[in-house]
Amino acid sequence: MSKNYTPEERDEIQKRLTDLVRKSGRMTFGELR
Repeated sequence: MSKNYTPEERDEIQKRLTDLVRKSGRMTFGELR
């Protein structure tokens, strides 16, 4: 993911990733970076 996101987009993406991690019960931030 080498796109340039605006602060709003980046924040929204972070919220979605956090929500997915909570649902899956797995910490996958290292994989998604």
